[in-house]
Amino acid sequence: MGLNLLNLGLFYVGPETLLPLTSVLGAIGGLLMIFWRQVSGAFRRVVGLFSRRR
Repeated sequence: MGLNLLNLGLFYVGPETLLPLTSVLGAIGGLLMIFWRQVSGAFRRVVGLFSRRR
């Protein structure tokens, strides 16, 4: 029941796998920075709806 070399190879994460993921994360981060005012305003409105004292 030792580690098989074939099974160990399935967990390899190389640059060709990691670069598209970082590109997507960078695009999401860029969009958040561009529209930060709208994102934070919407967040404040949602929090305000649930935290109003009656």
